[in-house]
Amino acid sequence: MTRVIISVVLAVGVTASVFADVILIGTPGDYRPFSYRLDPSNERQGIDVEIVRAFAADRHHEIEWIATSWPTLAGDVEQKRFDFAIGGISRNPDRLAIGAMTQPYFITGKTILARCSFVTELDIDTLNRTEHRVIVNPGGTNERFVRRHLDRTSFTVHRDNLSVFRELATGPYDFMVTDAVEAAIEAAHDPALCSTPGHRFNRVEKAFFGPTGNAYLAAIDRWLAESGAAVRSIIESNRP
Repeated sequence: MTRVIISVVLAVGVTASVFADVILIGTPGDYRPFSYRLDPSNERQGIDVEIVRAFAADRHHEIEWIATSWPTLAGDVEQKRFDFAIGGISRNPDRLAIGAMTQPYFITGKTILARCSFVTELDIDTLNRTEHRVIVNPGGTNERFVRRHLDRTSFTVHRDNLSVFRELATGPYDFMVTDAVEAAIEAAHDPALCSTPGHRFNRVEKAFFGPTGNAYLAAIDRWLAESGAAVRSIIESNRP
């Protein structure tokens, strides 16, 4: 679909952009409850999907979805493959060094999701032992956390973010690290998995991520600030 940006010269001589085109939105599309599909033929759903659809409807935009992945996300932002990306993306210095991020709209934190038969103290020193078998999804902040804080464990980087939970439940692994919101959802869906409600190792802020100076990213950042009640309603309707 052709993208059109119309410039209007105002009476004071300032040029303003009138948005009348398609927003290109990237997403890995594999992270409940933020952006996911139950199978490739299903409609996209999740907190982030509903937020950007509400924004687009309010501003009379259309959306074109662009596939990305956690390992390629930073490079895709640098190459400006889309206006911004969604999907449960954490704010961190590495991302802010190469692009821009909106204000946070969701707060969570890293915790462990474990096989229910795995019993241990929930501190890093106890978890970071050679006898512990860890599985982690690739390319994002979960893998970074494991490499930085659980480097003594025997850890395996799994191929994707959707099947990693079934692999944890059925494979030879003890636990994985993920955001507390995701751990609660997956534990509710699989009786073999247990989360640790209320226990978090850190604070994680979710935001949208895109190239510095992108007008659509700036626009949705303002919209998030103006639409707090609507955003909170979307979040509450998608909680586990």
